[in-house]
Amino acid sequence: MEMSNMLFEFLSRDYSGLILASLLLIVLLLVLRSKPPRMLAWLLRVFAVAAFVLAVGAASHLVRLAGLTAKYPPPGKMVDVGGYRMHVFAEGPAQGPAVVWFTGGHSGSFGFYDQHKAVRDQLRSILVDRPGTGWSDTGPFPRTTARESDEIIRALEAAGERGPFIFAGHSFGGLLAANIARRYPEKTAAVALLDPTPPDVLFYGADKKGLGSFYRAEFHRGLRRLFGLYRFTPPPVPGQAPGDSTVAAAGLISLENNPIAVVSSVETRAGTSFANSSILRELSAHGLVDRAWDTMVFDGELGEMPLYLIAPGKDESIKGYTEQVLAPGPEADRFHHFLTAARERFMAASSRSKRIYAPEGTGHNFPAEAPAFVTQTVLRIARDVSGATDIDADAYAKLTTAWPGPYGGLPPVELATPLTLEAAYRKAVEEKRAEVRAIAANPAPATFENTILALEASGLALRRIEPLLRIFASTNSNEEIAAVAARIAPLGAELDDEIAHDKTLFARVEAVHAGLPESAPSQEAQRLVRVTRDNLYRGGATLGPEDKSRLAAINGRLAELQTEFNRNTVEEEATLVVFIEDASGLEGLGDAERTAAKAAAEARGRPESWAIPIARPTVWPFLTKAATRALREQVWRQWVGRGANPGDNDNRPVMAEILKLRGEKAKLLGFPTFAHYQTSARMIGTPDAALALMTRTWDLLLEPTRAEIAASQAIAEVEGADFELKPWDRLYYAEKLRQRQFNLDAEAVKPYLVLGNVVDAMFWAAGESFGFTFRELEGVPVISPDIRVFEVSLQGQVLGVLWLDLFQRQGKGPASWVAEYRSAENFRGRVLPLVGLHSAVPRPTADEPVLVPWERANVIFHEFGHALHMLSSGASYPLLGALTVPWDFIETPSLLNERWLLDRRVLKRFMRHHETGEPMPDDLIDRVERSLRHDRVFSATLNYLATAIVDMRLHLMADGREIDAMAEEQRILEELQLPPGVDLTLYVPHAFHTFSQQYAAGVYTYLWSDVIAADIAETFLAAPGGLYDRAVAGRYFSLVLSVGNTVPAAEAFRSFQGRDPDPGALTRRFGRGVDTAVAR
Repeated sequence: MEMSNMLFEFLSRDYSGLILASLLLIVLLLVLRSKPPRMLAWLLRVFAVAAFVLAVGAASHLVRLAGLTAKYPPPGKMVDVGGYRMHVFAEGPAQGPAVVWFTGGHSGSFGFYDQHKAVRDQLRSILVDRPGTGWSDTGPFPRTTARESDEIIRALEAAGERGPFIFAGHSFGGLLAANIARRYPEKTAAVALLDPTPPDVLFYGADKKGLGSFYRAEFHRGLRRLFGLYRFTPPPVPGQAPGDSTVAAAGLISLENNPIAVVSSVETRAGTSFANSSILRELSAHGLVDRAWDTMVFDGELGEMPLYLIAPGKDESIKGYTEQVLAPGPEADRFHHFLTAARERFMAASSRSKRIYAPEGTGHNFPAEAPAFVTQTVLRIARDVSGATDIDADAYAKLTTAWPGPYGGLPPVELATPLTLEAAYRKAVEEKRAEVRAIAANPAPATFENTILALEASGLALRRIEPLLRIFASTNSNEEIAAVAARIAPLGAELDDEIAHDKTLFARVEAVHAGLPESAPSQEAQRLVRVTRDNLYRGGATLGPEDKSRLAAINGRLAELQTEFNRNTVEEEATLVVFIEDASGLEGLGDAERTAAKAAAEARGRPESWAIPIARPTVWPFLTKAATRALREQVWRQWVGRGANPGDNDNRPVMAEILKLRGEKAKLLGFPTFAHYQTSARMIGTPDAALALMTRTWDLLLEPTRAEIAASQAIAEVEGADFELKPWDRLYYAEKLRQRQFNLDAEAVKPYLVLGNVVDAMFWAAGESFGFTFRELEGVPVISPDIRVFEVSLQGQVLGVLWLDLFQRQGKGPASWVAEYRSAENFRGRVLPLVGLHSAVPRPTADEPVLVPWERANVIFHEFGHALHMLSSGASYPLLGALTVPWDFIETPSLLNERWLLDRRVLKRFMRHHETGEPMPDDLIDRVERSLRHDRVFSATLNYLATAIVDMRLHLMADGREIDAMAEEQRILEELQLPPGVDLTLYVPHAFHTFSQQYAAGVYTYLWSDVIAADIAETFLAAPGGLYDRAVAGRYFSLVLSVGNTVPAAEAFRSFQGRDPDPGALTRRFGRGVDTAVAR
């Protein structure tokens, strides 16, 4: 062993200072006893006093260390790694990869404790103190990167940690992480380099003297610590005033409130400084002369190991450093470029490297400046590399590209499990990634076939597994499925970003686009080229590398947050319930509601009570019928408070982060706000046009609504009310007003609305108007036995398959919606669309008939319109299918389809009393029509408009600023002068439209689509056959319903009507001042 290392070994023992000082003192005292000359004696006495002071200091140092050891015992395991011990602290789930953190310099890993806390619930997280840092022993000398790489692995193994590991290191810790990955690839799942220190900077940099002084400074610090020549002042705990030591003195510093202070206290050992000095000597220009070959990670040395280089793009702090080393000028500029270029060299170490840019404005110390960014990035890396993609080839094919059964295969729900769904999804993502990379790397000149068509054909397995997973996540979820959905939510978004940000791929697409129309074989193919190019452009294809990286991080985080928002709402709703202890609280409810309330209470272990679960099918009937106002208020407050209650399902921080990130995304893409970004690709064009449409409609509906509330208020006062109507009174007194004005009781209509008859009615109407036929299928795999499946044909040709999933059940969302299980296509052979119509009708008890209120029947007809749109798609390419039309046109077919429920032929033929079989009387139909004309369509009410205006104005604010969505909602409603008795359709903490990807800044689409639907309906009604006129229906089918996005939506409408939409159609429908003229 070299003499210097022997010295380090001795000095790293904290008692060595006391030994040295004591020996010096003894020697000096012995010399003094020999009675040296007077002047020498005085000098020796001075040295003796100094030696005594050093001995006292060394003793005080040992006493202080003993106190710190007692006060801050190691929180993790102390494991033997060959005669000395290392400290390993691990928390989190044992399955999946584990992240191992290394801080910069040579210090304990607890500098990453805050990030460790943030990820430990989702990911195994490990803090390992390198020898001489934290609680670990100093270990042998010299300290080298190679030795510490081996020690880290031995410590992990001794602690029982099996990995695989994601080694995440900052600065010098990044260099260590890369070295561990190089030496132990079998242990490494990925390496995350947080602005790592490249040896080139140390060896070739202009600051050899400055960097080389670090190890000498640490050596001198070690000497001072040995002899107690220091004063330790720990960093303050949160809330401590500068200079106030009372908090620290009171012993309130802990790992939870100030991990840096704890580690700094523990690292006052002299051994820490000498260990730092030793390894910093290796990482100096002089030390690298001997060790560079073993410390460098060369190009390609990590093979195909996932490597993530995470660092700022523009770091102004580097410029300050370079100008400090070299005077401002060309040399400092070149040194600056050298530092950033040397860092990027790490990308060449692996063929699977990925560059991620730290948030703008951060510097080399970004892990401390943006800890949440580091947390989110590491979690995304873990998702990238976690989850087994090993799945049996046959099972994988059946879940993806080879669905079993007729019609080209049907969703194999009976074969799916949470494990296989996740494995298949991850494998499908990797398959599409490889396919797209091959398209981009094609050396042949770009053509429609080898670029555009190849892109459209890519990712078939992913297009099949995605809807299969959604079936379970939305209609049959549980804790396992929810966890899988949360884990993989960002993967698709990340892949989309990779594709959009591949500059080689975009160049190929641009080349085909530039060659139009000659470069594509047909008009539909030309449309495909334009849509493909526009999608990539809107995805950020032309951004710079740093902005692309930030956009990808934003999109990944938004995917997580949007999933979290919906999960929070569903999970909380499942827990909310109002119990009624006295039967008097049921006054006004019908027998069916009372029976359901008793069953709900019994299911919750309260058989002596009644329960109102906070879900739409139970809340709305209760608010409409319950006579006890206090209970209505209690139910209403729980209903509107969903998502805004403290706890695990609190959506308030989720909303704030979504809006902030959406604004930042819009700015990156060149838009002033997220509302401008969203509307730029829609028919409406701009947020100002959408807001003008809604505001004008609001202004014209405000006075009629106030008059209706006044009429309801008068009824309440006649009944003895001494209060102003509030939102929880709206439905109750609106029902009374309806009874008085139209002699219409909702209960009088409901006996005629048997669910089976409603289904028969919508099938019949579709057949009479368009020629659709429906044949029920048996033996199709379904996730619940009450799901019905139908073959859908048109004029003898099979169009596709429709699933009717109408009943509420555990693990199913509370709303009504249509899902496309497989889209229609015809560019590689005909593929039939598969569509599911989902609702949440409460299950009947025993043999009772399934009766639904008018609103539910209307919603089912509405969703059936969506289903017909998807089933009718004649687009050759999935990218031009029904679901790819502008989002403010997508509601048009569904809103139009509601008209058939209002048709007297349908009502007389199908809506028969469930007991007598008598058809709905003409008088009752007349009263229903008058009532609906008075109530107006859904989008022509303040309830809806308030929700839509709040949605748009929130996103007009979304420019990257912090937004308190609930406070802004309240402010906006006050500005609108919302009447007290009006209740919003959705409030922001549970407004799933506002915080979804598609409907964000797009809730207005119902009003816009209602204008278009009313216009088209007038054309039907003016024809000889009315709604059943086959000539008009044929034109509507061929020019609108079946074209999907093969032509722009506005062009499709003009082809059908010969003009643009007429806003007056909605006015004429209701015969009152609902002027919905669109500002253009």
